Amino acid sequence: MNNTNREENYYLGYYSHSKRMYNTSDENAEYDYLESVFNGYIICPNKDLGTLKSENHSLETVKRMDFLFVSELNGAIGRGSFRECALALEKKIPLFVIKKNGTIMWIEKVTEVIQINEYNLFEHGVLKSKVVCQEELPFRL
Repeated sequence: MNNTNREENYYLGYYSHSKRMYNTSDENAEYDYLESVFNGYIICPNKDLGTLKSENHSLETVKRMDFLFVSELNGAIGRGSFRECALALEKKIPLFVIKKNGTIMWIEKVTEVIQINEYNLFEHGVLKSKVVCQEELPFRL
């Protein structure tokens, strides 16, 4: 169930990203950025969920989120993030991608998730997204 009517507009967000980014400065920078723009708590699977025994655990977590944020690695997303994003779109959970140009970051609304390689775990899909202005977002920027 999507919880977008939380009291005082405090939300739950999920930060989907490649395991290749775990414990890196990129992961820390993106997480810090999300915390600075999002009015709520960001669940980072690497920090909050521990070692997942199955992919179903992360998918069940995504179903309970108000928002999902995803990170691209070299312009693509891995199989796990692809499945989380596809589920978010199916469940009408707002989905945003973190975009970067050097150290500058911003978010765009994801409109479509496209599978590009069924067998590649790390370059499994790509995202179509659009720029959104601050007034269109249900949380602060």
